[in-house]
Amino acid sequence: MDDSHNGWNSQLINQLFFPKEAQQILQIPITDRSQQDNLTWDGTLDGNYSVKSGYQAIMEWGDISDVNTANSSNTCEEIWKMIWKQCST
Repeated sequence: MDDSHNGWNSQLINQLFFPKEAQQILQIPITDRSQQDNLTWDGTLDGNYSVKSGYQAIMEWGDISDVNTANSSNTCEEIWKMIWKQCST
């Protein structure tokens, strides 16, 4: 981003990416930066994340079939990966 004119720093984008990708990036519109970003969680009606809603989402996605497996440390690691993946999007 180039804050001086609220747009892409096209020179930097062209240096970092191949021409095709750079052109695609430069075509992405930039939103009005006067509004504050807002993080919400789709797993609850109010948009606030909770451990319970995260657990329910993981169970619904079916990526972890049985939380009560013998290898609980591996299961916990998989749960954390999924939670962090959802929080980062």
